Amino acid sequence: MKRVFAIAAGVAAAVSLSASVANAAPTANSAVPITGQGSLYKEVKKPVDISFTANITPGAGDTTLLPLMESKFTLPKDLAFVPDPKMPVCTEVNAGNSNFSGATAISLCPNSIVGDGTANIMLAGQVAALITDPELTIFNGGVDSSGGGILAIHAYSASTNAGIFMSGAIQNGTLDVLIPRLTADSATSTFTLSIPGTKGQDKGYAEATCSTGKYTTSAVITLGNRSSGGVVSNETSLTTDPTTTDCVGLAGKAKLSAKVKGPAKVKSGKKGTFKVTLKNTGTASAKSVKVKASGGGKGSASGGTIKPGTSKTVKVKVKVTGKKGKKVTVKFKTTASGGVVANAKAKVKVG
Repeated sequence: MKRVFAIAAGVAAAVSLSASVANAAPTANSAVPITGQGSLYKEVKKPVDISFTANITPGAGDTTLLPLMESKFTLPKDLAFVPDPKMPVCTEVNAGNSNFSGATAISLCPNSIVGDGTANIMLAGQVAALITDPELTIFNGGVDSSGGGILAIHAYSASTNAGIFMSGAIQNGTLDVLIPRLTADSATSTFTLSIPGTKGQDKGYAEATCSTGKYTTSAVITLGNRSSGGVVSNETSLTTDPTTTDCVGLAGKAKLSAKVKGPAKVKSGKKGTFKVTLKNTGTASAKSVKVKASGGGKGSASGGTIKPGTSKTVKVKVKVTGKKGKKVTVKFKTTASGGVVANAKAKVKVG
């Protein structure tokens, strides 16, 4: 740490010499590229690679940059974060325990890595004191009370020998990253968070559909000075222009399976109610679903639409026929648009 304070002291002197120079307004841009790890679909979410990048540029002619305090990314509705419930939550790396190398951070939570990243910082906010070696490791921080994912982010710079902790909250269609005060109130000029990146162990942490053929994202970047006691000054917010990237979503196909439960006994010529449970394990909605009974009984019912990954139970009233005391087999054939078919059967005793 002696080295970083020595550097900070030198830069602080430069700050005082340039204090009379008025700051022009900084600018910011952001990008959130999303790429499928395989085919993407219009309706079913599949694992994706995603990165969050924020760039802050000093105003024209400025020699200083305000420190970054918060980056809040607005994300497309097609995107979801699905932390693996079996992955350990990293609690060993936190706001009170982070001033160590990236390798040490990984050794504390070796099975909780969801991504990585990089950053550039300007020591004491000086444009001339650019440091490009910070490396970030993203750990699974669990979920909050609303089910949103929590990112525990460790950042380390070898040139300053300093490590910090950042928190990221994923909820309500946003990723909100809070950046603590850096040494000498240094500024972050750019950072990128990648999930799963090259280190992530949960390849399905981020999932997405491609329902419209494009993803649109933006960010709000909050800058400001903070004293060692936490007093904020010169706070300003920059909203980045929306960026749009194309994606290709396949239409997919429904795939139905069926199970039947019904009464043990029905009088001949009377109707019994059979429950046909349909499960769609395909990659598209099953539409215009119809269930028809034949064999030892006749009847039909409509099942409407069944979205992928969901189930629906359709009640079918079946008029049973056969000899009293004998068991008959009622066959149920389920059809949906696109040639989707599922079959099931049930035996019932004729009363």
